[in-house]
Amino acid sequence: MMGINIGLFDFDRHNAIYYFVLNADEEIYLRYGGRDADSATTYLNGESFDLALQLALEKHQKPREKRPKVKSFYPRDIVSLKEAVVETNRCVECHLIADYQAVELEELGEFFKPRDMYLSPDLKEVGIELDVPRGLVVKSGPGLKEGDLITGLNGSEVLTFADLQYQLNKVKREARKVELKVVRGRDPFMVEIPLKLAWWVTDLRHRHWTVDPQLYFDAEPLGNEEKRALKLPLDGFASKVRSVWVEAIINEAHSLEKGDVIMAVAGERVNPLTINVTTHLKLMVKAGGSTILSVLRDGKEIELSLKTGRPGFRK
Repeated sequence: MMGINIGLFDFDRHNAIYYFVLNADEEIYLRYGGRDADSATTYLNGESFDLALQLALEKHQKPREKRPKVKSFYPRDIVSLKEAVVETNRCVECHLIADYQAVELEELGEFFKPRDMYLSPDLKEVGIELDVPRGLVVKSGPGLKEGDLITGLNGSEVLTFADLQYQLNKVKREARKVELKVVRGRDPFMVEIPLKLAWWVTDLRHRHWTVDPQLYFDAEPLGNEEKRALKLPLDGFASKVRSVWVEAIINEAHSLEKGDVIMAVAGERVNPLTINVTTHLKLMVKAGGSTILSVLRDGKEIELSLKTGRPGFRK
């Protein structure tokens, strides 16, 4: 990626494979690629790739207005990556661009974690399942029927899953609905898809993020009945610890125990974006930073310190 204009070729750089189809004027017709947390190839196969190329050719043959070129931006424009990788003549890999850029934005106070760390929202979390070989043909979804074809999202044209995921990633994280343009038979129509709380949260384990705080425990939010039984507010945090990692002991990260219920983080008991304590921690605590947890243990509220880890990987 040394001499690639990453301003033009903008994508989630933790994908295993990603294609752009564009013309000589650098107008991008469509993208092909994208993934979910389960697999690098959930939405990829030969048939859907052939379809994408056909759609790109059809678009190329249609008259269109010439668009202004995207502002150039190169790996060397990321200062830390330039010093550590470009100037040492090392291979500029996609995941290096992702992490060095994230760290630089973090240091500038411009890294917005709900968008910049939780990239590429999972379409299944929106409730839509695609008939993958057929591109954006729907298997099921709210307000949709099997065989519907998705052609737009919030006013932007989409031809492939990668297009759809790219546009979905632009949706504000506090949004509670998204508008799809759909063709049923030959009839186009618009449909609003409801978005649940924290619809954008994805599993981060396949990513090379040094900006991802390691918590060294797993927890799940309690249901409303469980909250009522413990006399906890329904709109507040209440996540029960399901397991504690051995790394918590090795790194002296915390003294949480299985069965503890975490009710607050640094005194905060509510986050408008999520009711999940682990998500809240990843959003609010810098990787390698620390905070105080309010925990319910054996009917008593206690306070425990939490020191998060900062992941490392080959750079």
